[in-house]
Amino acid sequence: MKISFFAQVKRTAKIYKKGFLVSWKNAKAFYQTALLDITLRTIKPYISLWFSALLLDELLGNRDWNRLIFFASVIVLSECILSLIIHYLNMRWDSENYFFYRADEFLFLKKLFHMDYADIENIDVRNLYTEVREASYAVENHNLLALRNHIIYSWSYIVDLVISLWMLTGFVTQVSFPLWTWIVIIAIYVICNRFSIKGMSKAGIIWKEYNKNIVPFCRARDALYSYLIDYQSGKNLRIYQGEQLAIHNLAHWHTQNDIAIDKRASDTMHTILPFTVLPLFFSTASTQIFIALAGLAGSISIGSITKYVTCISKVSNSFLNLANVLTAMRYNADYLEKYFRFLDLPNTMYQGSLPVEKRHDNEFVIEFQHVSFRYPKTDKDVLKDINLTFHVGEKMAIVGMNGSGKTTFIKLLCRLYDPTEGVILLNGIDIRKFDYQEYLSLFSIVFQDFHIFSFPLGENVAANQTVDREQAIEALKKAGLEEFLEKLPNGLDTLLYTDFDKHGIQPSGGEAQKIALARAVYKNAPYVLLDEPTAALDPVAEFEIYSRFQEIVGDRTTVFISHRLSSCRFCKDIAVFHEGRLVQRGSHEELITQEDGKYYELWNAQAQYYSKESSVHAS
Repeated sequence: MKISFFAQVKRTAKIYKKGFLVSWKNAKAFYQTALLDITLRTIKPYISLWFSALLLDELLGNRDWNRLIFFASVIVLSECILSLIIHYLNMRWDSENYFFYRADEFLFLKKLFHMDYADIENIDVRNLYTEVREASYAVENHNLLALRNHIIYSWSYIVDLVISLWMLTGFVTQVSFPLWTWIVIIAIYVICNRFSIKGMSKAGIIWKEYNKNIVPFCRARDALYSYLIDYQSGKNLRIYQGEQLAIHNLAHWHTQNDIAIDKRASDTMHTILPFTVLPLFFSTASTQIFIALAGLAGSISIGSITKYVTCISKVSNSFLNLANVLTAMRYNADYLEKYFRFLDLPNTMYQGSLPVEKRHDNEFVIEFQHVSFRYPKTDKDVLKDINLTFHVGEKMAIVGMNGSGKTTFIKLLCRLYDPTEGVILLNGIDIRKFDYQEYLSLFSIVFQDFHIFSFPLGENVAANQTVDREQAIEALKKAGLEEFLEKLPNGLDTLLYTDFDKHGIQPSGGEAQKIALARAVYKNAPYVLLDEPTAALDPVAEFEIYSRFQEIVGDRTTVFISHRLSSCRFCKDIAVFHEGRLVQRGSHEELITQEDGKYYELWNAQAQYYSKESSVHAS
């Protein structure tokens, strides 16, 4: 629905006010430095212009050496002093600019860390986040960076306009042309500049609309380029000889982007030339002729002619630039609206306040009572009427086919999501009533899609800058990384990967998985949740982990998910999930005798592949 001009102005002003308050709060020093810098830059040429006109008039007139020296000294000293100050402020601007970017990054990181996990997995929220970040770092920046630039340059144009108009008052008071000539020249100036401003605004609208259309091309091009320069994609490209396909698609998106840019430039030029450049040229030429005639009539001095001609041009340019900025502000308001829509996403998950009881005996009993769950914006239950209790110290394995709800069960257990129906209890109390961060502290988790950071090994294990070195070494040994640790050049201080340091080491997939396991051991939480913790390990390493599993997790309650049923036999309690339901529960020996059960079906489907392995485990 199209909204009126005044409604657009009101909306833009409201959004810009909110954006400026956020921006000012995070980068107050930047604005102080930048506004002072831009003010001095704007004033500086006027000082030279004013005193140069006086100097020229003095040279053509009395030639008083004292006045000539004074005017020349003012020009030189003001140029030197202001240049030094501006140079210093420019260096400060560059420094504060970094903090501005950092504040913007931290604003989003803080939001990401504290928003509901359900929103992080929500595809609409992720698309919104992608749009917002792309707009912030596009060639034509939007959001807070654009807001910042609009404020700074608007201030520059306003200062320019005020000083120029003030200096032109001298022309009005000095010239004694008939009234009708003033009416004619003002009418020409106003009408022509009205056309120029309208043409510039229209060109700005065309430019912004085309930019919106170009964004999808840029997104596809940049995503494909990022994939192609990632060294991990090299294997697939070479094995499947996909370089021609990749280059063809990259060229396609480049071509689409180029066509759109050429079309944008063409349509903008067709608007700017007749409706902006020509009226501006005509208004400037007519006013300059008017000023020149005033000079010939003897109403103003030769030096003043240069001064007033320059001021007239600056007034026109200031109005034109302000119109362009106002158009850009209107469009940037659309981006800022999305920006704040993301940052203002409410946390709908209930945040409890009860402290979790500190128990040295780890007597934490968790119970699922008639728990069902469906993901947001879906109508199918992923888990259905789950009733299950974790007894203290229990080692439970959860098995089932893909899509049976195993990982979703873990997400509910550590409260990344809340149940759609039913309740989860901790020592008889609804887990939603507990302080969220304290509840999370009960769990050490190794997810199937775990992540190892490009930080030192010790910080990866501790998940903290402060590392208990003895505890970290012990955790790495329990995870089977004793030899790996001994070979590292700097022990726990060895940087992983080469993202930040060319001397970083590249752990293998199995070593990375063991580091993730060591991180879970280091945390020493009463509950250990392991989602396919040995998927990247070779059979020997996997057997080593399972043979020492009791040593690794100790007496802590452990939930273990695996597709390989042979890996679950060390657990006396096995829960079998199928199509979101808990269909069986018992030991391997009990479940394998139930020939009509799901576990028997799964076991026999895999038995031919690990029959030898199972005999090793049994021995």
